[in-house]
Amino acid sequence: MSFPGQMDPSSEAQRELEGGTVLVGRASFKEYMEGLKRGWMGDVNPWSLEDDVKKRVEGDGVFDDPATAALRDAAAAEQSLASADLNESTSTPTPTPISSNPTGLGFLSRPTPPTFSPNSPNANANTPTIPAHLHLPPSPLPPQPPILFLPYTNHMGFKAFPYFIYQFFTERHRVQAGSEAALALIEANTRPFQSPTRSDEGVQTEEGTGKLIRQGGDLDFDLEGESFIRKSFKKFPGQIETARKDYYEALKTRVESVMDLQAGRREMTDNEKSGKTKVEMIEEMKDERIKKEMRWCGGEDGYEIVKPEVPVVWDPRWDGWLRVFVKSDEN
Repeated sequence: MSFPGQMDPSSEAQRELEGGTVLVGRASFKEYMEGLKRGWMGDVNPWSLEDDVKKRVEGDGVFDDPATAALRDAAAAEQSLASADLNESTSTPTPTPISSNPTGLGFLSRPTPPTFSPNSPNANANTPTIPAHLHLPPSPLPPQPPILFLPYTNHMGFKAFPYFIYQFFTERHRVQAGSEAALALIEANTRPFQSPTRSDEGVQTEEGTGKLIRQGGDLDFDLEGESFIRKSFKKFPGQIETARKDYYEALKTRVESVMDLQAGRREMTDNEKSGKTKVEMIEEMKDERIKKEMRWCGGEDGYEIVKPEVPVVWDPRWDGWLRVFVKSDEN
């Protein structure tokens, strides 16, 4: 059913192509190219970050009753000792059994379970099988809106103070760059995207020097800006890992408190009875944990895409596919 003011899908797609994609800075460029790779060159199996996180943490024992887990671990340890005594008496070496749910910080201390492709023999029988040819990227690739490159370097820290002063007195250059970018969008003059000129585009820094190596073509957009990224950015994955570890340490105590209350091993506190302290529920903590893991996993994935030592994604099959906005005098 059509509604007033609503365009049909073909008209909407055409309008999008008549527009453009503005990429501000090199990090946005890297993210955009990675998105093209995942969107058009990957398979078409259904995927969502939330479902992926839920599968990874499923059955890791974080929300098991601590008392039950202790009994299970004790039984496993007793079985292990009995098996060891039997092995000594028979002189036949056998591996020591490992508990299926060891204690620790959830899935952080457990091996990642194997994953299976939906098309594998071990896949769920209810999972629909997608024909192999549908996983191949379309040929030719669908048209994409032209790209407008807008350089941007984020100067931060005390050492960047001279740049702050310089930019304060030369703001006209940034205004001019923005005006020229807007004019390029209005005039809609474009050129083909320039492919990389290096055969080893996967290498971006010289070992031991940190010197940036150009990939060539438009993949070098705003390359110099990466030299201003603060060294503290490399600590980002470690910060996520610390936050994750601290969270699971605190979560262990919270889960134990809820389990003790539900099993009758403790009474409600006065604050819980009066409503001053919220009585937590396991399902609420599970939802909270998934949201935190989604944020952490997204941060880790994003870091791997934009960190300076990683080049811009490129596929040789993209030659002649993309276009770039240019000023009229550059066309």
